Amino acid sequence: MPAVRSVALAAFVFLAALAPGRAAAENASLPVPLQAALVKRILAYDRTLDGRADMRVLVVAGGDADAAEQIVSAFAGMAVNAQVVKASQLASSLVPGTVVLVLPGGLTAAVEESCLRAKALSLAPVSSWAEDGKVSVGIGTRDNKPEIVINLKRSKAEAHDLSTQLLKLARVIP
Repeated sequence: MPAVRSVALAAFVFLAALAPGRAAAENASLPVPLQAALVKRILAYDRTLDGRADMRVLVVAGGDADAAEQIVSAFAGMAVNAQVVKASQLASSLVPGTVVLVLPGGLTAAVEESCLRAKALSLAPVSSWAEDGKVSVGIGTRDNKPEIVINLKRSKAEAHDLSTQLLKLARVIP
């Protein structure tokens, strides 16, 4: 079954690269539906979250509240429990099984610390944040293709066990 998930994710990333309307610049955001779909697929490879019926995604809005609502709507269409929270409300909203998606403009030192303290997996549609260790998983584009960037040190600090199938498909930062 893991091989099937690996092939499915690889196929999804390939098809996402062919999607019209994607941003062409290095590390630019993917379209919201693709961001949500990639996050959902990535979460399937997190053994820490495996089988959690209570998993939910908290979306930390940046300056664009509309973008946050769009991604929550995209998640709802995929049967993923998601809600928008302000950075100032994040710490009190974190419970076991929470995943935090930080949108551009929403990353603060308090958000980074809250994810570490609560052992919540942090993701962002900004791959450089994963490169810098500010989040565990970043998604973006590289050479006009979707890219997943995983910061292993950060994901271990957040106590998440990402499968080797995902690590093979991602650019891994030790």
